[in-house]
Amino acid sequence: MNFDPERVESELAEIQKQSSPTEARTVILNLLVVSNEETRPWAERALGAVLGKRAARVIHIVETDGEKSEISLSARCYLDHEHKSVCFQEVLIENGSDKVGAAPGSWTPLLIRDIPVYVLWLTPFSGRQALLDHVQEQADKLIIDSEYAVGAGDTPRDIYRAATGVMPGEGFGISDLTWQRMLPLRSITAHLFDPPELASSLFELETVELEGGPPMYGALYLGWLANRLGWQPIAPRQETGGANGGEDRENGPASTRRYRDQQGREVATVHRAPASLTEGLSLTMRFFGREHIDLSAKPDGCVWIEGAGEESHSEAFTVPGDGEMLLAEIDAARNETLYIAAFGLIAR
Repeated sequence: MNFDPERVESELAEIQKQSSPTEARTVILNLLVVSNEETRPWAERALGAVLGKRAARVIHIVETDGEKSEISLSARCYLDHEHKSVCFQEVLIENGSDKVGAAPGSWTPLLIRDIPVYVLWLTPFSGRQALLDHVQEQADKLIIDSEYAVGAGDTPRDIYRAATGVMPGEGFGISDLTWQRMLPLRSITAHLFDPPELASSLFELETVELEGGPPMYGALYLGWLANRLGWQPIAPRQETGGANGGEDRENGPASTRRYRDQQGREVATVHRAPASLTEGLSLTMRFFGREHIDLSAKPDGCVWIEGAGEESHSEAFTVPGDGEMLLAEIDAARNETLYIAAFGLIAR
């Protein structure tokens, strides 16, 4: 199809009429997705999980290697419990090397006015500031996955500036699916110190070492912990490879950040992101004046904890799926203040 807004609207109305077996519910939100060939399958799986739960106009911009941008339309409808059709009106824009597909004039007229606009951003920020600026002008909430926002040579500071530096005023939301993905680890970490005999030890941490997980996952988790404990950075990090920096010759690429705790002592966080991310995570917390705590989390949803009490023990956890997280972010208009604080700390 040509990028003709009137024709697109007419075609979408006809396609939805043919796809909907009953009266269709009114579209309640716009969902703009920006992806590339690598993240396109991720986006399609997540959209499939939302299908039938929210009536939406979906505009999916995919960066491709094609020469010419193309647009195609579809509609998918499912019956809800009241036997009304909940429909996705889908506009797929394959943005070629002519860059016509990502031009604001190609997709902004297709947004339905006077309803919320959510943006799912699944491609590096690098080199796309103009598109990001236009996206944020239209959006009520920007949903990123910071693992995919990292491009070659990017640092957390680059991502933080791109995501927050051009925010409009109040009423604009930002969230990160990487942050939601680590919720089980944050919850388990917090519950470790519920027993009174361990509560005071939380402020006696000397070093926290995390092995496993992608770079931004580790950076955000350790940034969250440092922020919650009131640590302040005392030395610039050395970055040689994206969100991670430094090199540990025995264990591979590592990122070490040094802080000053509330008692004025020097403390540190270390993250190692191995080449294989299928073995789970291991976490070691070392303290001033007591034995360390070891935590090992496996992909099957079991975590083994040693040193946090008289006996070692295991706990179960569940990591939410991508579609489940996307649906939750669409329904939540709030900003994640803890996320912004943690991200701001590691970006400094």
